[in-house]
Amino acid sequence: MDPLFESVARFYGPNANGIVLSGGGHDGTDGLRAIKAGGGIGIVQSLDEAANPSMPQCALSSAGADYCEPLDRLATLLVLLVADAAHSTALD
Repeated sequence: MDPLFESVARFYGPNANGIVLSGGGHDGTDGLRAIKAGGGIGIVQSLDEAANPSMPQCALSSAGADYCEPLDRLATLLVLLVADAAHSTALD
């Protein structure tokens, strides 16, 4: 259970972005799955770069992810995703 990601998925639906970073176990996998099921974007840290890749690997293989990026590209990716969402919303 991942209350943070699951509540984000419920509240923001397709406008949600979830990021799973380096760590052990499967924390974040269920939450990322909920975000993806709601139409949101799933992001995991690059497995090659993660100090402990088991958490992003679990999220990637079990929940799927739209992006698998190194840390130094995450901020730029988020800015692009938010700008794209804002642009899409403005066109509706």
